[in-house]
Amino acid sequence: GGVSILIADTGFEIAPEFSMITNDYEALCIRKNLEVCCGIYRPPNGNVFQFFEFLDKLFTTITEVTCNFTLGGDLNIDMLDVSRNQTELLLLLSANSLHNVISHPTRITTSCSSMLDLFITNQESSDVTAGVLCSDLSDHLPIFMLLHKQNLSSKTKSNEAPPPRYVQDINEKTLQAFRRNIETTNWSSIFDIADVNQAYDKFIEVFKNIYSISFPLKLRKNNKRARKPRITGDHLKSMRIKACLYKEFLKSRNLVVLAKFKTLRNRLNADLKRSKRTYYNNFFDSECMKHSDLIWKRLGALLGKKTNCTKIESLSIDGIEKSGSALSDAFNHFFVNVGSGTYCSDAGNNIPRVSETIFFYPADEHEVYAAMANLRNNNSCDVDNIKIKPVKLVIDIIAPCLTHIYNLALTSGIFPMGMQTAKVTVLFKKGDRNCIGNYRPISILPIFSKGLEKILHTRITNFSNKHKLLIDSQFGFRKFRSTECALLHQKEIILDNLEEKLSTVGIFLDFSKAFDCLDHGILLDKLFLYGFRGVSFSLLKSYFQSRRQYVSINDHMSSLLGINSGVPQGSILGPLLFLFYINDIVTIDPDVNFIIYADDTSIIISDKNYEHLVTRANIVLSKLKCWCEINSLHINTNKSKAVIFQLQSRTQANLFLPFKYGSDIIHCVENVKTLGVFFSFNMSWSEHVKYVRTKLSKIVGVINKYRNVLRASDKAHLIWGSTGLTNLNLLRVLQKKALRAIANVPTTSPSLPLFDKFSITDVSKLYRQRLILTYQSALKGKSETFLNLADLHLQIPIYQTRQIHPWQIPKSRTNFGHQRIKHALPHLLNHIASVEIDITSLNKNSIVNIV
Repeated sequence: GGVSILIADTGFEIAPEFSMITNDYEALCIRKNLEVCCGIYRPPNGNVFQFFEFLDKLFTTITEVTCNFTLGGDLNIDMLDVSRNQTELLLLLSANSLHNVISHPTRITTSCSSMLDLFITNQESSDVTAGVLCSDLSDHLPIFMLLHKQNLSSKTKSNEAPPPRYVQDINEKTLQAFRRNIETTNWSSIFDIADVNQAYDKFIEVFKNIYSISFPLKLRKNNKRARKPRITGDHLKSMRIKACLYKEFLKSRNLVVLAKFKTLRNRLNADLKRSKRTYYNNFFDSECMKHSDLIWKRLGALLGKKTNCTKIESLSIDGIEKSGSALSDAFNHFFVNVGSGTYCSDAGNNIPRVSETIFFYPADEHEVYAAMANLRNNNSCDVDNIKIKPVKLVIDIIAPCLTHIYNLALTSGIFPMGMQTAKVTVLFKKGDRNCIGNYRPISILPIFSKGLEKILHTRITNFSNKHKLLIDSQFGFRKFRSTECALLHQKEIILDNLEEKLSTVGIFLDFSKAFDCLDHGILLDKLFLYGFRGVSFSLLKSYFQSRRQYVSINDHMSSLLGINSGVPQGSILGPLLFLFYINDIVTIDPDVNFIIYADDTSIIISDKNYEHLVTRANIVLSKLKCWCEINSLHINTNKSKAVIFQLQSRTQANLFLPFKYGSDIIHCVENVKTLGVFFSFNMSWSEHVKYVRTKLSKIVGVINKYRNVLRASDKAHLIWGSTGLTNLNLLRVLQKKALRAIANVPTTSPSLPLFDKFSITDVSKLYRQRLILTYQSALKGKSETFLNLADLHLQIPIYQTRQIHPWQIPKSRTNFGHQRIKHALPHLLNHIASVEIDITSLNKNSIVNIV
């Protein structure tokens, strides 16, 4: 062992509180202003928990004082081996916004290789160059780390002049001028046209002409002197004066000038800190904190996090480098041909014919106004180069024209051709960026087509709900249904089976590009059976008949191509129509349980005998394969998984019996992630808690870096929140650490007052709180699924007792039974009834005090 640091600079001093030698570690820590360097060695036989306690104290101190930190040394924890020590160290780093920059083995023998020597820092990865040297100085390879604040190569690239970019000149002045132009335009000629295509073409021609005149293109200049938004012009002025004063002092050594410099410097630093604090408070204001997606979007901007929308300059396709319009054409050809299947007239054989026929009743101006006004705001241009913001400004004026056009479509059964062309942008998913299959098409449809789609969506949904056309197993894109509802339903089915001693398998399917592979002919056949006939059938047939699209990448456009399959990803009507397409999948076996969220499909099968279970599962998979072939859909067997749910004590020796999908095997695993939640074979939720803990550690690290920014949260708590106290306490430690970071208080401060201050529920009480809140929502008619799962029954007392227990609690043989909603909810309701409180009067905070 032994630690030393060689420094070429002067002014460093030893930090005695973190420089010591013990039986468990040896550490030397030096500091200078806001620079801290630490060398460390941990003997392989030392107490690792004592070592982690030391690191936690060191890292927390570093985070609180906000300094540049670098730690290097031999930690004797192999970061290439997934172990408990490795996981704990990674969580410790994440929670303090630190990362290891060494990624290769540092000790190599004839039998194994390991990474024991690390460099840990809070510096940006772009400012660090690190690696391992090939040298035989010792049995460990030397490691190095270089810090460089400016990367010369990237600096050179940034000097290249970007291509000129033109944007629409949309501001308050041009918007008001646009509204005046729309108001003074005579739209009466449109009402004289009875053909829907001619009426829309005339309308969009006049509208586009006014739009282009009102919002001319202007050159967007790149700001060469871009600065942080919290730094004002006054700050810059003070900075220049401060620099001049310091320069003058260096020349004259005048103490009066030095005093002026220090006064200005101190005042400027105070102003900058105040401005930074105000900026973050406004950046994450109370309105922002109500919307989690907005929080993460702003946090990503704050951190400079790159999104999947990174520009694609070129791609190597079949060994040929493509860029510009050629690249756009390649993507377009790939997207329109990805779902080219074979039409089969037998696809709807299992669908019973609905006797009723849907009628698309006309819309009025109020409905059209609401449909357009409620469209989501964004900054993208559609195929007509129109943005949503100006349209919403004048929707009250043009609503009569749109109502006329929409009603022509509803009565004639023709969807305007001008509304069927889509501009497609490309979104990278994950994997190899050079693989064209790893990109997803996002369709930007004409803005005015969305209003008509919204009106159709309302009528189709009402008809479907009235006649209960969509299966109860489908939870996607439906009101009062969510991923949590789907997961809760799945959880209850599995727990019921385990309570009844049934062998249970969950098969979790991954459809490959299901939305793109939908066959238009098959969908129309199914819609006809579901009651879409006459004009309604003609309109939906027309909706698909003339669809075209082009791909736009970096303002390079592809040629227009026709679309013969799939629903537009980005449309309002597309997802709903997909639900009808996949609706009859449950007919392959009515005796198994399906849980479906859009195309995410789980099949739960149970039987008293395991061998019979496997046989039955393989029969279901065989039927599924036939159904998929008929419906031109494809299952990705590499991503599809099976889980055998069972008691921990049972042997897993028989889990090697295969589940076959045609000639492919769906492999059995112990844990599977479905709709964002890990389901484990023993339903312990330990794997999901580990997953949440990792995410929460990263969030805590972000909060430590940007205090007063956000509060951590997690979804689907009703699913995994019934786990044991051991798992919950792991999360509670991180939750308290996050609260202290938000409050900007020392790590020794009590956390209980912080829970009250920020109105945050202790994670150990969150499950019961969510249970009551969901029950209250269900009583208001917002979650029929939850009430069905709870299966509540009033208890008929045999004789009068002191305790009030109005609800029956079903007997449960195992802990699986205790996890069920039908057990946990009545138990909690009886507790609330015993203290004589009306459950409907409870709010989020008062529930915590009672439970």
